[in-house]
Amino acid sequence: MLVFNKMRISYLIFLTTFYACIEPINVEIEGDGSNLLTVEGGITTEPGPHIIQLTRTAKFGSIFDGVIERERGALVSIRDNSGNIIFLDETFDGVYATDSSFRGVVGVSYTLLIETVDGSTFNSIPERIEPVPEIARLYAEYDEEPTQNDLQNITGMEVKVDFDDEPGVRNFIYWTYRGTYQINARPDLNIDPESGNVVPLECCTVCYSEEAGPTPSLYQDNTLDGLRVTVPVGLIQDDGVRFSDKYYIEVTQHSLSFEAFEFFELVNQQLSIDGDIFDPPPATIRGNVINIDRPDENVIGFFTDSDARTESMFITQEQLDVISTPALIRGDCRNYRPNATTTQPDFWF
Repeated sequence: MLVFNKMRISYLIFLTTFYACIEPINVEIEGDGSNLLTVEGGITTEPGPHIIQLTRTAKFGSIFDGVIERERGALVSIRDNSGNIIFLDETFDGVYATDSSFRGVVGVSYTLLIETVDGSTFNSIPERIEPVPEIARLYAEYDEEPTQNDLQNITGMEVKVDFDDEPGVRNFIYWTYRGTYQINARPDLNIDPESGNVVPLECCTVCYSEEAGPTPSLYQDNTLDGLRVTVPVGLIQDDGVRFSDKYYIEVTQHSLSFEAFEFFELVNQQLSIDGDIFDPPPATIRGNVINIDRPDENVIGFFTDSDARTESMFITQEQLDVISTPALIRGDCRNYRPNATTTQPDFWF
């Protein structure tokens, strides 16, 4: 159980497996907050591999504060309501993956099972995969957002999804996206940091970078039951780099259980708190993973399973009403983003 009343630590929540939205969250937890298991990930009805990441929190104020300690050597499996068990392989320290052929099934309930090397056993509360509507339309519209500087707005393309809400069914849905864009650099204009002189580099001019949306969009059909619904998924900011060629985006529409929806809605509320008098009061956030031997122990995170629908498209520079001045990137394009690569994605043209 997470309680916002004692001590502040940071942790990461992965809302999905392949389309992982990562958001650092500051929360307050009873006790010193050390050595708590963090469970990140889930499964969907799309092909795997599906990822579960296990880490431990460090003691606040210690020399390890802010360092993620990976939970290695655990036995991790997923059991469905018919008793079938899928074992996950540890593909990296603390990162456990299903086989690529595994995919969840709508109407089936799944439970995450974890046994750590110290003999502790953790189970999630069973989560049933609910169906999600198809994406009827994926599109983008030019948008400007005000900033504190009246002379400089944030401009870009707001990505939107249309879908038909199923009448008579209470839907809980969230969206994530992953984008890819081209980085155009000038290694011939590289500046030596010590001398300040231009020292041309032989590589590299064109790279590609991938990014995930910062936070998911959540929806419940309180007032729009049975209607065509439009949801803004995210604003792709024109920073002078992202639309230098074109921008590829994949949007995934996920179903959620009511319990998962409540969990992530509370998380989003806590992320929005900035000290204003109108902020929502601090809340208790309970995940769905428990220590079988010590049920009162805090376990951070929520194991999700969801039906998923993915659509993709390219957004071109010509769709922008106002185009930002192209950024001058001096040096190797591989140094512009940590994940930048010269390998062109298969879907690029």
